[in-house]
Amino acid sequence: MDSTHTMPLWQAVFTGLIGLLYVGAGYRTMRFTARVTSAILLMAIGTLVASRVEHTAAVVAIVAGAGVLGYLAGNAFYFLSVGLYGAMAGVVGALLIALGLGGTLGWAGGIGGAIAGAVLAVLFERPIGILGTSLMGGALAMMSLQSVLVVRGMHSPGRFVGGYIALAAGLAVLGCVVQARTTKDLPPKGAPGQPPPPAK
Repeated sequence: MDSTHTMPLWQAVFTGLIGLLYVGAGYRTMRFTARVTSAILLMAIGTLVASRVEHTAAVVAIVAGAGVLGYLAGNAFYFLSVGLYGAMAGVVGALLIALGLGGTLGWAGGIGGAIAGAVLAVLFERPIGILGTSLMGGALAMMSLQSVLVVRGMHSPGRFVGGYIALAAGLAVLGCVVQARTTKDLPPKGAPGQPPPPAK
């Protein structure tokens, strides 16, 4: 770590709060985050399309409509993202296996690894989501604390690297435990009015 990793105080505090949110409830926020990201992406595409339109009202309608469509398509975007992450992890896993066996990764092995990774990621969505958000939250909280202490002159940027790594790992483990105990598998969603659980 060096001074290039430090942030202004307000940014460090905001980053730390986001990190702690991810540690404690990251899996719960994944659907909403996916919807917002999908809306932003489609709004960006809508803006490019609307750049050829001259009427302001039409531009606003196109961009707003793209944002609404992106938000509504957020559930599909979520599973697409999960599948892509799993596919990338599957290719890496297949490559490591191939190298471990003394060979090289061919097209068939790479495609097979990608498919297997995508399927496993979707099937085991909850544990992967919990692990990913816990790791991200631990890293963000660690970077936030490091930035605050360095900016306030409490130690130099290169000190306590091992301690910060241990802090990030500890927060990630804590996040996995807390989220595993406080969350259940997310419902398929898609329909806003799902039937309530039967009364006992």
